[in-house]
Amino acid sequence: GVLGQMDVIISSRLHGLILASLSNVPLVGIRRGTKIDSYLRPYGLAPAGTFTEPDLGEMENQLRQHLAKPAEFREKAAKVREAGQGRLKKAAKELGALLEKISASKAGK
Repeated sequence: GVLGQMDVIISSRLHGLILASLSNVPLVGIRRGTKIDSYLRPYGLAPAGTFTEPDLGEMENQLRQHLAKPAEFREKAAKVREAGQGRLKKAAKELGALLEKISASKAGK
């Protein structure tokens, strides 16, 4: 709701970044741990410093880029989400096959 009305979200919390991306709101991450780096990577983004030492210059740079071209983030977010959905479908298929194999081996005993 409210997040979807924002122009950009800046967060050092992973949940903030996840909710921003799900709302198609451009995001700027501040490193609090390696999870932030890993989450930003598929978007082609780097953290704007750390929680204890934010990089205000990088933060401003990312903010200006997002505000100038918000559609670019939405396009990238759609591709990242599509790739993630593909990985989830593949994992679900592999898990289903494994469970069937286990079930068949138990039934054969």
